[in-house]
Formats: sequence, structure tokens, C-alpha cells
Amino acid sequence: MQTADDDDFDGLMVHEQLSFSWRLLDAPPSESELVHLCEANEALLRVCATLDDAMPRLSNEGSEVVQELVRFDAKLNLLLEMVSELLHTTRQLPQMTPLELGAQGLRFPCAQLLAPPSLLLLDVYACPQFPKALRLFARVLDGQEDLEGYRIMARFEGLSTAMTEGLEKLVFRRHRRSIALRKHKL
Repeated sequence: MQTADDDDFDGLMVHEQLSFSWRLLDAPPSESELVHLCEANEALLRVCATLDDAMPRLSNEGSEVVQELVRFDAKLNLLLEMVSELLHTTRQLPQMTPLELGAQGLRFPCAQLLAPPSLLLLDVYACPQFPKALRLFARVLDGQEDLEGYRIMARFEGLSTAMTEGLEKLVFRRHRRSIALRKHKL
């Protein structure tokens, strides 16, 4: 986890292993394609937020309605896990890749150097429980040589306000979770 104020991105960046792929584009997306992708990404970010939110554990004391809601939530979570497993077996996901993900862009390993300002279409499977990709347009800002090839830095383009807010919340939740896991290990 780091902030990236000195690396052309503002805000938090989370280090995660996620299924990820990219491809070079010859031309920017049309306005209608961009609107369609934004709507699909906004919906996916809402799904991820729902799946990431853990319902607080309630004590055995409580009304019957509350207890019934807790049981219903457990059943719904089981159903979601089963559907997710089914989707994972029917879809071939890209390989897991170590990413640095932020609300404004990401860094990813690449075998080849991508020259700025190349335009990319990124597929980021940000919600491991639900195998559908966030499809993001990004512009290459920089490429740094590392031990296994290159580390590419790309800034997202064409994000709606709702997408930016959804990505900020996703990154913050993952950051908060990583801190909690580190504290728990101590």
C-alpha cells in the first residue's frame, strides 16, 4: 500500500493479485462506446461493493425479524458463492497479475515496453467473487524496466464521476482490509 502523490497519481494505490489483460487500441472509443462501458462498470462496481460489505455479526439477542434477516443473508451469500463457482468454471480468466491499482490508474508488469501515449483497453477482474471485468481505457504514461520486463504506468481515461467514486471506494476498502489483516497477523 502506498500513496502515489509523487508518481503522477493522487490517492491510495493497493497492491493486489488480480486477473488482468490488456490490448493496444488504434483509436479512442466512440462516445456511445464510452457511455456503455461506463454504465457497465458502474454496475459492476456496485456489485463489488455489495459483495465486499460484510454484515456485522449480531449477538443471539435480537428480534426474530433481525435473526431471520441474518439467516436470509447467510443463505443469499451461499447462493452467490455457488453461482460464482459455476461462473469460474465456465469462463477462462486471464492469469493473475500483480497490480498497483488506484482510482486514477494502475501499474502492471509487461513483457514489452509500451510507449507513451499508447491507448489501452484494460480488463481488470477487481471483484474475485464475481468473474466479470472492469473494462477501462487508459493512456500509457511511463514504462520502467524491472527484473521481469517492464512496469507500465497507465492513467484511466473517460471515467464518469460515478466510476471514479466507485474506484475510490473499492481501493479504500481494499486498503482498509489490508491494514486489518496486517494488524491481525501481529
